[in-house]
Amino acid sequence: MRSCATARVQRPRAAIIGCLQYSSAAWRLRERDRWIGWSEQRRVENLPAVVQQSRFLLLPWVRVRHLASHLLAFSAHRLRTDWEVRYGRRPLLIETLVDIRRYQGTCYRAANWIDLGLTAGRGRTDGAHAGAPAHPKRLFIYPLHRKAAELLAAGRKWNEGETALAEPNGQERVARGGGGWGRGLRFTSS
Repeated sequence: MRSCATARVQRPRAAIIGCLQYSSAAWRLRERDRWIGWSEQRRVENLPAVVQQSRFLLLPWVRVRHLASHLLAFSAHRLRTDWEVRYGRRPLLIETLVDIRRYQGTCYRAANWIDLGLTAGRGRTDGAHAGAPAHPKRLFIYPLHRKAAELLAAGRKWNEGETALAEPNGQERVARGGGGWGRGLRFTSS
């Protein structure tokens, strides 16, 4: 699921300022699995409730203080309902991997994501652990429910009886948030 962020900043029309992409979670991440505390069976059953933020881009000419952490907060709020509308499962946790050779993860820390440490660095395609070690990434998570770890580990049916609050996927809506520039911020999903 891709989301583009647009803003009206001293222009008559909205301009794209960045893009976020969400995808299925990594099959195994030792640090995430330890934080959740789930069994192998619960991991297989509940992994669809974990979503990975696989891309986050702010266009380099966009210079707005704290924009990255605001976009992370807005997109997490919107993801809760958009993901359920599109895939039929309400997510409980977002994960992301930050390349420590290029970035420090400052915007994730500012947006209250939890730093779980470094991954083993093998990558998604090295399931047999046969290749040369890749570069470790810093793992950040963002719980979308205050009891996310408990719900994922226990295997409770948190989706039953809950209805999606989102409009049909693809509709544009104004993100809820504070004042200032955020009032004109919009996300579109595809």
